[in-house]
Amino acid sequence: CVFRERKGNYTKMKIKKIFCILMALVIIFVPLELVSAEESNIFKVSTSQELADAINTINNGDEDAEYVIEILNDIALTHRVHYTHNSLMHFEKGTTTIYGNGSTFTSSFNSDIVLFVSDSAVVNLGSADEPEKSKLFFNGTNNKSTHPNLMHIDGNATVNMYAGVVFQNNSQMGRFGGAISVGEIDSECNAELNMYGGEIRNCKDTYLGYGGAVLVGLNSTFNMCDGIIENNESHYGGGVCNLGTFNMYGGVIQNNTAGQVADDICSEGSISIAVAANATNGFGKLTSTGKPITGWFEDGNNDNNYRWGAVMTETEVPPGGEDSGEKPGEGSGTDTEGGGDSWGDGGDVDIPRLQT
Repeated sequence: CVFRERKGNYTKMKIKKIFCILMALVIIFVPLELVSAEESNIFKVSTSQELADAINTINNGDEDAEYVIEILNDIALTHRVHYTHNSLMHFEKGTTTIYGNGSTFTSSFNSDIVLFVSDSAVVNLGSADEPEKSKLFFNGTNNKSTHPNLMHIDGNATVNMYAGVVFQNNSQMGRFGGAISVGEIDSECNAELNMYGGEIRNCKDTYLGYGGAVLVGLNSTFNMCDGIIENNESHYGGGVCNLGTFNMYGGVIQNNTAGQVADDICSEGSISIAVAANATNGFGKLTSTGKPITGWFEDGNNDNNYRWGAVMTETEVPPGGEDSGEKPGEGSGTDTEGGGDSWGDGGDVDIPRLQT
């Protein structure tokens, strides 16, 4: 009995040894595809359907989950993610970083918003440490569109935009903001756009006429840290029309056109501008008062003599008195080189109330 028991154990050991050898060979010659939880949140897409499927997966995921979408080639968007809002891409939750890799989004669905970010979603258009991967174009150089917006941010959503991302060539129909609307003009929300780079160019809102590039709605915020907003057109605020909060810490806003008021920025809300006032750096800074500016601003694109001026009321007097002959930007204030409005904080300017 003892012998047989030993023989049985020997047989079992031999079988285990053979099994281990076979497993080792499998691992060497047939690598196992092990997918971590983080890797499963990375989507590499090359078609409109793949992109729509990725977004639907994200919207059905966890609120605090993080995702990455990598665009592998140009995509003509033909699939609606959200029919209620007529949006081709609609993010409702989670934090998603989109890398364009130099690709372009186009669509013939001109009645749809291209990118809609709502609820508690956070969307990063690129990232600071991946400038080449971040390159993404909403409309190509030769594409023209009439989308309600190229991007709309609503609810408590946030979009962070980085260098390499370009919104261009849209003449909006049916909404406010030629390229981007942050919030709404007739209802309050906490939408936020942080522009750390990129460009918004060659867009128009001449249909409703508020914000050729960006419309900032009630209680919403646009923080511009870098980037360029240029060659856009509207009736009020050829570049930016602000009803909420606009903070300009850097970047360039130039050569925009307004048919009625304010080539570059028209504001009824809170506005703070902290960049140098010269033609190279874009808009201007008030250093004479240190207060947030509320008013209209022109860059001279409509044959206006006051390139960096806030419009004064009749009761305001520039430095040097009524007969000094000084123009805004030529006064004795403390603004940086290149001139600027050194004679006041905009005062109680009579800005036409936006019609809702």
